[in-house]
Amino acid sequence: FGEHGWDLGTVAVGLRECQGVPADEIHRWFARFLLEGKVLTGLQNLTAKLNDAPAIITRKAAAGKVALLVAALGEAGIDSANTLRRHWAEVNDKFLMSIVKKWTKKEHMKDAKQIWINTVKDNVKIWNETKALV
Repeated sequence: FGEHGWDLGTVAVGLRECQGVPADEIHRWFARFLLEGKVLTGLQNLTAKLNDAPAIITRKAAAGKVALLVAALGEAGIDSANTLRRHWAEVNDKFLMSIVKKWTKKEHMKDAKQIWINTVKDNVKIWNETKALV
């Protein structure tokens, strides 16, 4: 770095910590990573059952199902695995299910629903176990 050529290590910084990043952008990236199975490993098998690649969430203007997903996350203040787990456990365990159906290929609806239900159930359990430790 600089005229001395010092080697500076990489530092991971969450989007929330970056000034000037709109909340919409934070929720878009979270939504994309959620549907790609990068937030909750239980959703990794869901990606192949979707009718569009989650990458469209961060590439296109928010319209249709992208807007619904991003808006739902934003309104609920969800931008991490923990805030999603808490919401499922304490507010609504069906949160996002109807929106994810819009992302799912009709022929995979039953499998996708089961993946979603199992993931919610597993993550509510994780939340409750974590909460009990505190």
